[in-house]
Amino acid sequence: MAEELEKAVLEVVAAAKDSGMEWMVSFGEFDGDGDQSLSLEEFKEGLEKLGLDADLIESGAGELFNSRDWSKDGRISKREFTEFIAGKAAQLEEAPLAAGEATFTKKDAPDGDVGAAVEADTKVEDM
Repeated sequence: MAEELEKAVLEVVAAAKDSGMEWMVSFGEFDGDGDQSLSLEEFKEGLEKLGLDADLIESGAGELFNSRDWSKDGRISKREFTEFIAGKAAQLEEAPLAAGEATFTKKDAPDGDVGAAVEADTKVEDM
C-alpha cells in the first residue's frame, strides 16, 4: 500500500506544481508544530490535507513514513521530506566498485595519528 500511496502523493505534487499551488505540498503545511520535523501523525494529517483517500493513508502511511525516515529517528526531517516530494529514491543505494576501481583504507599517518588514505588501481587521469 505504501507504493500506491507514494504514487498518489507524487501525482498530487505534480498537479499542485502545474497549477501554481506548490505551497500545498510544502514542508510547512505538514509541520503542524513548527519543530522542523514531522511525526507520523503530522505526516498523516498532511496527507489528509492533500485530499488523499483516508483508507489509503491509514493502510500505507506508516510504511511510507518509515521508508522515508532515512535517519531512523522516528521523524521525517525537512531534507527527507523535500527529497520525497521531489520523487527521489527512498534511500541511498549501494553501488559496488568494479575490479580496478579505488578502494579506501585506514593507514597510520607519519605523526602517529590514524588517517584515511586512498589506494587506487586507476589514476584520476585514466577515469
